[in-house]
Amino acid sequence: MSRKFPTTEAFLKDGKIDPKVQDALLSDPKVQEAMKKSGEQALSNPAVQDAIFKAAKDNLTAENAQKVANAAKEWAQDPEVQAKARHYAGMAMAYAGQAGQSIIGCIEQGPDGLRWLCFLLAVLTVGWAGYDVFTKVLSFQWLFIPMSLFQMFFAFTSALFEAKPEHVVKFGMTKYQDMLLEYAKFISTTLGRGVFYIYQGMLWFIVVGAHDIAKWFNLFNLVSLALGASFIVMGGLHIAMHYGIMPQEVVVKAKVAAAKATGAGYQKVDAAEP
Repeated sequence: MSRKFPTTEAFLKDGKIDPKVQDALLSDPKVQEAMKKSGEQALSNPAVQDAIFKAAKDNLTAENAQKVANAAKEWAQDPEVQAKARHYAGMAMAYAGQAGQSIIGCIEQGPDGLRWLCFLLAVLTVGWAGYDVFTKVLSFQWLFIPMSLFQMFFAFTSALFEAKPEHVVKFGMTKYQDMLLEYAKFISTTLGRGVFYIYQGMLWFIVVGAHDIAKWFNLFNLVSLALGASFIVMGGLHIAMHYGIMPQEVVVKAKVAAAKATGAGYQKVDAAEP
């Protein structure tokens, strides 16, 4: 989906293009179409660069459009910009970068405050669902244990895409996240994760039995309902980010083959706002 062009100047004082303008250009439908046809050439394809110039010409001044045309040639040599362009065009993300760098994929995230709320919600869910497993074991309610285990697993998985990238590396979860980026890519997008959050919220309502109000008035059910409602709200906010109602940013995940000691690294792309 195309992002709205910001009202700011196209280029910053240091001569670099405004990241928000760059995002708007790369997410232009005509640029995305040209990207899909370019194959492995991507941004280095003259047709893609021409599409970027036309998008700039339609939305910026003639002077700035020409500057964008010149800058687009440099973007073709930048693995971060290449990754972001491929992500917006819905193209496969695994490809060789520079200096032994392999781009694994991109992760869409919201503002820091929202990320931490979602991360905290996931941590609380793991703890509360773990407590539920404990009580079910003591009361021999074996059939209900898998539901809580799935809730713990889903919340933990969600948290990986809200945590700071360096923390994912530090705690050795990068291989699991790489697998998710390949086989469950929807979690890396704000739309996919938003739907996933709503699903997790509905699971809490199912556990409580939301149709039976008489069951609500005890501590466990009240906390469970609060968690469920919070997941649904967080899901709605993520879906809003996908449609440009709220700002979001894209994190480019890159693995450096030469740096075996450090494993994987990440590089963050500037925020994009509607």
